[in-house]
Amino acid sequence: MKINKSIYKITRIEPLENFRLLVEFSDGFSNILNLNKMLKHKDFASITSSEEFKKVFINKKGDIQWECGAEICKVSTRNLLEMIKDVSNLKLPINV
Repeated sequence: MKINKSIYKITRIEPLENFRLLVEFSDGFSNILNLNKMLKHKDFASITSSEEFKKVFINKKGDIQWECGAEICKVSTRNLLEMIKDVSNLKLPINV
């Protein structure tokens, strides 16, 4: 049975130190998304300081967005955070 992850809504995002976000979903799932590497991509070039990073919000589509226009899809975020959690549960020496 395939679960439709688009039904999950981001209910809360909290910017943390070192360009990380705490992301919480409507079903109670939450995890921390480390965006250090992603911010080096050209689409996120406007986010150069922690002050700019803190200007994050949940847009009308339910995705993560910054004032500069940079955006991360809620479904991609959910998939990535679930993978991170799965890897950390395996207790393998993998740095994500």
